[in-house]
Amino acid sequence: MMKTSLAVYFMALMGLFITSCSSDDGMDTGSVDTQNMEGKTAVNFELDASSLGYIVQTKADQFSPSNSYTKNAFSIYAFRIKQDGGSVYEYEKTIDLTKLSYSPTTKKLTGTDILPIGNYKFLPVYGIANQSTLLTTPDWAGKTLNDTYTIGYEGGKDLTEIFLPVTVGNTGALTAYPMGLTSTPNQTVTAKLQRAVSRVDLMFIKVKKEEDGSYTETAYPENKDVFGEAEIEKIEMRYKGLNNLMSYFGSNKTTTPFDKNIELNLDKGIIMIGESENASTIGVGDTFDYDNINSEQLIYGSAHVFGNYLLPNNDASKATSLEIYIKPKDEVGRTINVSLTADKKLPLERNKVTIVKVYVIEDDPNTPPPTVFTTKVKFDVEIETKWAGSHEVTGELE
Repeated sequence: MMKTSLAVYFMALMGLFITSCSSDDGMDTGSVDTQNMEGKTAVNFELDASSLGYIVQTKADQFSPSNSYTKNAFSIYAFRIKQDGGSVYEYEKTIDLTKLSYSPTTKKLTGTDILPIGNYKFLPVYGIANQSTLLTTPDWAGKTLNDTYTIGYEGGKDLTEIFLPVTVGNTGALTAYPMGLTSTPNQTVTAKLQRAVSRVDLMFIKVKKEEDGSYTETAYPENKDVFGEAEIEKIEMRYKGLNNLMSYFGSNKTTTPFDKNIELNLDKGIIMIGESENASTIGVGDTFDYDNINSEQLIYGSAHVFGNYLLPNNDASKATSLEIYIKPKDEVGRTINVSLTADKKLPLERNKVTIVKVYVIEDDPNTPPPTVFTTKVKFDVEIETKWAGSHEVTGELE
């Protein structure tokens, strides 16, 4: 069963405003050295990331960079036509971030850099420069602006968010801007970035399965939970068919999907146990903010696990399989095969969270409540995605 919502509740767009004018227009160039300005123009940058600055209030902030954006994660690549009468944009430089400052209060990156006069296009990104050990990116020196450049990811641990330009999907859609070519102030340059990754979260919930196939969540007794009060030592996401390449506009460039076991970083407090007397509200109605969940959104004793980021597939096609390995401390671990059949594979889309809901089925409420580690416990698995729509896949696992 697939359910799609067209409502966009959490796009997390950020506007990039780059204003350029010649230095003799009286612009405040800050600490930039304006000596020897012949053939150059001072460019004032204002990157407004306020819409990225949603407030993270729960354990999720220990894993997500959402509450701690810094200028070091931003990159603004400048490309210029270097031949008279030409049309090819060649890499000029990466804007010098030491000349810019970032305010966590206003969520704005502002400052001034100096560029040679000419016609430009700008490629702004977030989350690449600060993840150089996890991502493979181009050496821009000597490169021309085109659609062939990619971001590579081979499944390293702790990938965080990446934001890329919102355009029709290619470098031709980037607006061209003349810089310092006339005596009038230069045109304001604008662009937007959108989250370019997908994320896979887990939920473990005790339920009663009704005769019509629906589920009724049931709370655990006081001081009990879905893990049997065990300390979780390891959670490993075992994927098959992951995407390993993405263009700078978020398109899937994979030619050979890869398999990878990715261990979640439990040291960052990514497991949350429910404390509500009522049914869970995560993903229900207008509850789409998966970066701000709290224990009162989960029925008592259930669990939510803030998962890992992945490069998305191009669309909602289900191309990725998942097996979950979860191990309690000093005990034998358990493997849950989510994708037993093709329809149980994951839809990994740009700017969407895929929630894998593992239902621990309670057959007899008069017996001790089952946990993830109970022998022969029955599971149902429901897969859905949020942020910009939803998909839902259900299936029972023994």
